[in-house]
Amino acid sequence: MERKLKRDKKHIQTASGVKFYPFKPSSLDVVLEDGAQALSLQCRYSGHTKWKDKMKHYSVAQHSLYVSYVCKYPLWGLLHDLTEAYCVDVPTPIKKRVPKFKEMEDKIERAIAIRFNLEWPRPPEVKEADIHAFNIEWALLMGGDKRTKLYKQAIKDKVFLKILNYSMEETKDAFIKRYKELTS
Repeated sequence: MERKLKRDKKHIQTASGVKFYPFKPSSLDVVLEDGAQALSLQCRYSGHTKWKDKMKHYSVAQHSLYVSYVCKYPLWGLLHDLTEAYCVDVPTPIKKRVPKFKEMEDKIERAIAIRFNLEWPRPPEVKEADIHAFNIEWALLMGGDKRTKLYKQAIKDKVFLKILNYSMEETKDAFIKRYKELTS
């Protein structure tokens, strides 16, 4: 007879073995490598991306890498969606209708800010860079209308195109490498 393990259902078990409590997050439980792995496996846009009429994995980590290159605060840009390593990438229309979700996400983000010595609250320029990245991604990965200015900008953006072509493993490694570049 198989023995059942007693588990505290209030935590998330991370890849490194850390027990992360999303409703009572601690900065001590935030592990960069866990975040890099989780975000590299999570698809942006709920997985509904297109690339030359074929589906392509475009992850939250790839998005975060790109934001780090276009943001005035590159470390915040890299880590701006790290909350999603612990509470997944919930599409905005759903997130806005789940009142306690934003509260939980804010607590996690504050723990992340403490862990990585980031300015709190997050500077508004980070959201601006996030929106810029969204527009480039949308033009190339979602809309695909080749007549638009943003589409033309996206297909000329060497940084974006390089990141776009990373595998999940390459994305995780690039995320960690970018963190080290920004904090050395």
